[in-house]
Amino acid sequence: MQIGKNFFAAVAGTALVISNKKEVLKLALDMQGKGGKSLANSAALAEAARALPEAPLAKLWINLEPAHQSLVGKLYTRHRAKFLS
Repeated sequence: MQIGKNFFAAVAGTALVISNKKEVLKLALDMQGKGGKSLANSAALAEAARALPEAPLAKLWINLEPAHQSLVGKLYTRHRAKFLS
């Protein structure tokens, strides 16, 4: 389903898959059930899930590690640490 210019969504099993790019949504749907690399196997996601209550109404997890590892993320962290100390 497409809503607007940059919002795409589809249901894959019990998951709602959302993307801002049609091609990425298609790739995610194509990967389902093929036993390939999956976010479900992420240790960071499992750790976040343990922090949730037993039956949450909704779940959302965003991996910010790529942003933290980027040049801008590293500069922000360095300057933030100086400011807070």
